[in-house]
Amino acid sequence: MDPHEHVVQARYLLSIADHPLVAANRQHRSEILWGAATQMVKAVAKAHNLPNRSHRALIGAVRLVGTRLASDPNLITDFSTVEELHKSFYDGEMSDVEIADRHETTRQFVSKMQRILDTP
Repeated sequence: MDPHEHVVQARYLLSIADHPLVAANRQHRSEILWGAATQMVKAVAKAHNLPNRSHRALIGAVRLVGTRLASDPNLITDFSTVEELHKSFYDGEMSDVEIADRHETTRQFVSKMQRILDTP
């Protein structure tokens, strides 16, 4: 997939995260939101020729993007917060309120990554 296709996928995942069938299943909603964030990381990473094929590479890409491209020290913190959604998919221990909080962080993270992608 090219960067644009990853952005399309991220936007789609964000759009369905509030759908009643998704929102009713906390674990499913968690993984949908995590997927939206990772698709944006892949888009930015590919656009800047950064490794992006593993979980570890995604974390490294966010760290590099936050420190070198965007000068946004909160980017890795935001990504770490969103990453908790991925963990929730496996253990299902997050409450609806916790997922809703991370949903908002995911939206903000995706927006930040889009701005980075749009910056020449």
